[in-house]
Amino acid sequence: MLLAHGAAGYIVALGGIPVNKTRREKLYSVAERLEALAQELIKIEHDEREAFEHRPVGLQYSEPGFSSDEAAEKIQQIANTISNAASELSDIPSEH
Repeated sequence: MLLAHGAAGYIVALGGIPVNKTRREKLYSVAERLEALAQELIKIEHDEREAFEHRPVGLQYSEPGFSSDEAAEKIQQIANTISNAASELSDIPSEH
C-alpha cells in the first residue's frame, strides 16, 4: 500500500484523497445499509436452500429444483459482492 503525507498532514492511501468527516459519515451510512441488504439477501438465500432441501429428491433433480439451486447460488454471489462493496466503502481513508 502506498502511503504518503498530504499537504494538510493527513495520510493519503493508495493514491486516493481522504474524504472529510461529513462525507465519511455518509459513506459509513451507505456501507451500513449495503451490509443490511447483504444480510437480507443471505436470509433469502438460506430460505431458498432450505426449500430446496425439503423437496422430494426427485424434484430436487428436476428443472425447478436446478433453477432453485442456481437462484440460491446467484443470490449468495450478489450478497457477497454487496458485502464486499460495503467493506470497501468502510476502508476509505478519512482526513485526520
